[in-house]
Amino acid sequence: MTGTPYWTYDDLRSGRTSFIGQTYSVANGSNTRSSAWNTVIPFRQASDVAITSPGHVRVTYAAGSTTPAELGTSYQIRTTTRDTPGFFIWQSKNTTLSNVDVGYLHGFGLVSQFSDGLTLSGVNFRAPADSWRTTVAFADLVQVSGNKGKVTIENCNFGYVHDDPINIHGTYWVMAAKKRQYRDFLIQAQRNCWIPAVLSR
Repeated sequence: MTGTPYWTYDDLRSGRTSFIGQTYSVANGSNTRSSAWNTVIPFRQASDVAITSPGHVRVTYAAGSTTPAELGTSYQIRTTTRDTPGFFIWQSKNTTLSNVDVGYLHGFGLVSQFSDGLTLSGVNFRAPADSWRTTVAFADLVQVSGNKGKVTIENCNFGYVHDDPINIHGTYWVMAAKKRQYRDFLIQAQRNCWIPAVLSR
């Protein structure tokens, strides 16, 4: 070891509060979510963090600090930025996913927007049993926004996730300007950031 970190994330110690955390208990299978990030980050009040062996870290806490209480707790920490979906279905018709194993989706999970008809059948949204992961996605697993037609979700398995397993909703648009044949719209949905800008006209 060189003693030089190969990975850093400064915001964890900056007092920033825009974090979401979850804990997963290996002992009883419970999953707990909290927006109070200092309660779910195991090294928030640490006085020392040291690598004791490959894959093992020892955290020493300052006197009087709140320390993790339960052995076998898995900590999941993320920022609130959801920069990309794992699957993106857009302007499509009669899309079907069947008998698919999904072990991990970065950011949002499966996002379907401005499409017609969606079927999910036998989709297994769950971290592989032989992996170290205990969550599948850091946001909704399935989010359907501004679609039409029928959405069918059957015989699917939804594992631990940081938000809704299924979220189906419309998208609120405000007409901001009217210019001859063009219309400019303000999209009132901060989490739909991957809608192409061309859709504003």
